[in-house]
Amino acid sequence: MLLAHFVGALEGIRAPDGTIKDMLRGLQGGVDQVLQQQGAFEAARQQLAQAEATALEVSHSAALPWVLHYQACLHDAWDQSATAARLWDEALRLTRQFRLCGLYRQAAAWRVRLAVRQQDEAVIQQWLN
Repeated sequence: MLLAHFVGALEGIRAPDGTIKDMLRGLQGGVDQVLQQQGAFEAARQQLAQAEATALEVSHSAALPWVLHYQACLHDAWDQSATAARLWDEALRLTRQFRLCGLYRQAAAWRVRLAVRQQDEAVIQQWLN
């Protein structure tokens, strides 16, 4: 399951005061709610917006790419493909910059799924290369 992988990835994040790890663990509840109770999008959006604000306060952290990935998942489920694509593209840029290989593979897979649904051959070709 996506959330189990997410929580597992958190074990690699080291924050001296634990705030980033705690903040990201808090996301699990909001994402769980969306996945289990379709239609709770607004509550999840608010929780992810708060997580994004917190992640932006910490420089050079793995938190922001994870938040962007989950925001993209939310917008994709909300049928807001353009916003989802933009968020995944930014998450991918950051994962390359910070060398977050596991998240890169995961976000890239979600991004290419969206591209296949949209028949976006440029994105598909970029992923194949």
